[in-house]
Amino acid sequence: MVVIVIVVAGGGNDAKTPTAPAEGPTAQVRGPEAGSSGKGPRDGEEKPAESEQPLIELSDGQPVGGVRELSYSPGDQIRFAVASDVDDEIHFHGYDVSVPVRAGKKAQVEIDNASLEGVFEVELEDRVIPIAEVTVSP
Repeated sequence: MVVIVIVVAGGGNDAKTPTAPAEGPTAQVRGPEAGSSGKGPRDGEEKPAESEQPLIELSDGQPVGGVRELSYSPGDQIRFAVASDVDDEIHFHGYDVSVPVRAGKKAQVEIDNASLEGVFEVELEDRVIPIAEVTVSP
């Protein structure tokens, strides 16, 4: 049996103040994650432990507590999890990364290198509901 996977990269860029990435971003879907910190590490700070990564919880397809604001520095690894009660797709604008999420499950969004600076919206794509705003700045 032969399985062929085709990956298509988009050229869209929704950042307010983007710069060109050194490499294309990557995203991964992972199993359940925990944690609820709202910020990524800054220069001189320790990287957060696995349990400290941001968790965006959705209820009726809406972010609990409102749209999360997450901040990172260029070069950081962007990581956050989304616990959803609806099936949809998480779309991280600017980085143009999409990750499916299923009702009752958690999805992991990971960008290995925050190579674009700016402010980026993360939304439930099919419902067009903003769930996070990610800022990458020095």
